[in-house]
Amino acid sequence: MALRKWSPADQLTLVKSGFVALCLLDTMHWCALIYNEYLPNVWSFYSSWHNVETLYLAVRLTADLIVGMMGVGAALWGRWWLLAVPCLFVQSGFIMSRAIVWIRRGPLPFTPPTSDMVYIAAEFAVPFAWCVCALATINVLRSLRLFQFVPPLDQPPIIMVTVDDKAPDSGAQLMS
Repeated sequence: MALRKWSPADQLTLVKSGFVALCLLDTMHWCALIYNEYLPNVWSFYSSWHNVETLYLAVRLTADLIVGMMGVGAALWGRWWLLAVPCLFVQSGFIMSRAIVWIRRGPLPFTPPTSDMVYIAAEFAVPFAWCVCALATINVLRSLRLFQFVPPLDQPPIIMVTVDDKAPDSGAQLMS
């Protein structure tokens, strides 16, 4: 069965839908991370390490809002692919920085609960999803620009007007 090749307009609709889903998922991730005051959660798990970890979470939350939601959203609805490039670089920087931190840190001295492991996995999964969304946005908007581009004519068409008093159907003719 051959897969149907989607037009760039359909691809743009698909990427916009994925973007909205990613925004909702990211918002739920941050709400679950910050909200829980009474049970031990991941925020306290991070703050037990160093102040750098808390700073990292604040920077990543801000970056998700600015370069992720606002930057990629402005790129998608403004149809200017350059606005998605900062998201690609910032989120890939987060992936690399967290990989270096977790490699240097080594194995945890204790067995963390499953909820902590989910949020540690989200440290990599959420920025990776933003990178994929930014790449898809760049790709779709560039292909849409090429798809909608109409090359200019070499010369304008010549319009000839013929008038014949005897012919009832005389009118304008386009000649190239």
